[in-house]
Amino acid sequence: MDLAVGVVAGFFVGIVMAGVFVWLVRSRLRAVEAGVEAADRRVADAVGHLHQALATVGTGQQQALASVSRQLGEVAVTAKQLAVQTQRLDEIRDALRVPGPRGGMGELLLENVLRDVLPDDTYATQHEFSNGSRVDAVVRFGNLLIPIDAKFPLTAFNAMVGAETDAERADARKSFVQSVRRHIDAVHAYVRPDDGTAAFALLYIPGESVFYEALRRDRSERANAPLWQYAHERRVTLVSPNSLYVYLQTIAMALQGQAIERSAQHVQDRLARLTREIARVLEDCSVLGTHLRNARGKYEDVEHGLVRIQEELRDRPSSVSNGERR
Repeated sequence: MDLAVGVVAGFFVGIVMAGVFVWLVRSRLRAVEAGVEAADRRVADAVGHLHQALATVGTGQQQALASVSRQLGEVAVTAKQLAVQTQRLDEIRDALRVPGPRGGMGELLLENVLRDVLPDDTYATQHEFSNGSRVDAVVRFGNLLIPIDAKFPLTAFNAMVGAETDAERADARKSFVQSVRRHIDAVHAYVRPDDGTAAFALLYIPGESVFYEALRRDRSERANAPLWQYAHERRVTLVSPNSLYVYLQTIAMALQGQAIERSAQHVQDRLARLTREIARVLEDCSVLGTHLRNARGKYEDVEHGLVRIQEELRDRPSSVSNGERR
């Protein structure tokens, strides 16, 4: 009996323990489910943020790609324009290798400088001398003509700049000096005082770097070999765009001074004529004053005569009346 009671009690205790275990397991499962649900929510939120970040990054990448594409398009257009300009520069360089177009460009640049600085009536282009030679331009300064001729020794200069060794550079320098000397001799022929020119002429080099190289004396050259000294002996002055502008500005100021001097001389001549006119008028006024004084004297004489006649006429009737009474 006691054994049966013990078995039953043990059975019930086992059932209670099983129920408690099941309850604990279910509680644990519910806690695990709650944790899993929280983890799922966190994962879902993280995935949502990740999708949003990926979408933002994708939009930014698309915008960046679009911007890069636009910039690449602009770079392509710029490169195309640069290629066109490079081709044009190559064409100009090729054209300038021929002396004819190069000389024409120098003449055009010279004419532009003259037109920008001097009045139209103070210079002339393609002036012809009595011997039939033509100079690119002359500037009229009083009764003199200042010849200006454009020379552009670009081929010799480029050969000197492009030389790779000292020997090549020395040979190119000699060729450049000889080319400039020939230009100086050609411009010296335009110094023609018999045709009204000044005692010097200007050789216009339309390139500052070429002009600088013409004035520079290489250490290997002789002391009496500088081009500027040779030009001075030949009565030729080398000028660049900047120095020619200064020359022309000086000439323009001198021309303005001459114009002011002519105006002052004109005013002085008019004042002299006015002074002579005033002297003549004063002389006429003096003659007129003399005539007026003479007329006044005659008038007074006539007036006195009339007064005397009037007095005689006034006295005569009384004399006549006395005679009749007698």
